[in-house]
Amino acid sequence: MYSPTENAATYDVQDSYAIGEDLGSQNHPQKEYLKPEEETWFVEIASLDDVKYQIQKPIIAQITYENKEYRAEVPETETYAFDKSVEDVLIEIVAELVQLCDEILELPDEKLGKAPQQWKQFLLDHIKIISK
Repeated sequence: MYSPTENAATYDVQDSYAIGEDLGSQNHPQKEYLKPEEETWFVEIASLDDVKYQIQKPIIAQITYENKEYRAEVPETETYAFDKSVEDVLIEIVAELVQLCDEILELPDEKLGKAPQQWKQFLLDHIKIISK
């Protein structure tokens, strides 16, 4: 069975990255890079770039390219973003995740439907709330 984390690239909002560079580059041991010739990539989100939240376990975003547009999706939270560049779509998906955290993490489970409860649990399993 294929595990998306096996081939996941690492992305930190504050990082810059190059497309198509060698994944094992000694210059960037903490980062891996997307290969533009592929149609689908898995990218590990390493930071939400928000002082309120810290990533504790990897959050994997699936990046697809079609019709001259990139789409980033985190299926576990049903969040997605579209943009014309890889960098911008990754920034957008991180913003979507932060917005979701802001909206549901403080709500009691009984006020959430089944899907939002699952999203909340996924987020609580993967991030630490630093401040409110």
